[in-house]
Amino acid sequence: MGFFSDRSKDEKKTMFLAAVQMAMADGHLDPKEFAWCMVIAARIGLTESEVKSVIDNPTSVNLTIPKSKKERALNLIELIYVSKSDGDVSPEEFKVLVAFAMLYGFSAEQLQSITAGMAGGRAIEDIVNSFA
Repeated sequence: MGFFSDRSKDEKKTMFLAAVQMAMADGHLDPKEFAWCMVIAARIGLTESEVKSVIDNPTSVNLTIPKSKKERALNLIELIYVSKSDGDVSPEEFKVLVAFAMLYGFSAEQLQSITAGMAGGRAIEDIVNSFA
């Protein structure tokens, strides 16, 4: 999926930072969650030094939310994957997911629909394209 290929560097760093924040939502960084964050970093094209910079100095990231609903849906899906990667979505993680959903302009019902689509095996591209 080339969904991230035309994103700005700021959007990419913001996405990675959001993934790290999602992974830390329950107060502990599970290795599986961090591994998923690194998959995201690789997929969106962040260099090792950019990853280190975001982790070491998160306040340096110029927070940038994608303009298109489709791109925001993909960001939310990535965060859902992070939250589920350790096999357990804690109440704290769920609260952070809901907060990101609202930040991205999605209702709780839309978050539930996205999650249900993912659980039902619906193609990610189809889910994302439904918000075009």
